[in-house]
Amino acid sequence: MNKLVLNLRIAVPAILLLFAQSVWGKTSYPVHGIAYPPFVTEDSSRPGVTVAFLNRLLEDFDAEADMNLLPPARLQATLNRHEFLASLVSPEYVDEAILEFRFVGEPIYRRLFRHVNSTRAFSAIDGATVARLGFLFQNAENDTTVILGGIPISVPNFESAVRMLVAERVDFVLGVEEAVMDAARRLGVADELTPAPVPMQTFDPLVMYVNSSHPQADALVAILNRIEGLVQTNTK
Repeated sequence: MNKLVLNLRIAVPAILLLFAQSVWGKTSYPVHGIAYPPFVTEDSSRPGVTVAFLNRLLEDFDAEADMNLLPPARLQATLNRHEFLASLVSPEYVDEAILEFRFVGEPIYRRLFRHVNSTRAFSAIDGATVARLGFLFQNAENDTTVILGGIPISVPNFESAVRMLVAERVDFVLGVEEAVMDAARRLGVADELTPAPVPMQTFDPLVMYVNSSHPQADALVAILNRIEGLVQTNTK
């Protein structure tokens, strides 16, 4: 049974890219990613949805896998060139060659967080500064913060966001609760954050895009079709 080898430990999840290459005559499947909730957690007892899924997937491959960080722009360029077997982030242009599989499960929620001493209501986003992971909201039309009149502050990770909130440099932090609170616990300030009682955003826990033109695509699709809870939502 193959297991995903984690070459890095990150407390927030990762978007992953899977493709094959030959190393010393042996096929390996490097897994590249950028920090993204809520798939990979630092606590090994809670490996996250994506790592558990990839471990299950790789059981049927005679291959090894390694995870490495990849800069967002480089990852997106690789996807746009369709130089991948499968990805957990969408290429910019999804054509008929890209098959889409969705994990049927509970949605994942992003919440607003404020400092415990803040008197600002969670509903008072208009004019408020909101720290959130910048690469998740490259399109302003889909940025709820902007739509509601907030002022988005892009940060590279949730530790930076929490530090800004505690220092009262922003009004809110927006993120998946587990990822934000993990960052707050590492900084020793978990008791200084208050989560909003109502989620601000939801998204699917996992979507996998398969490049059907890849030589290994048929084998991968056959495996995906056997995984309970994973449903193909389009056809070639």
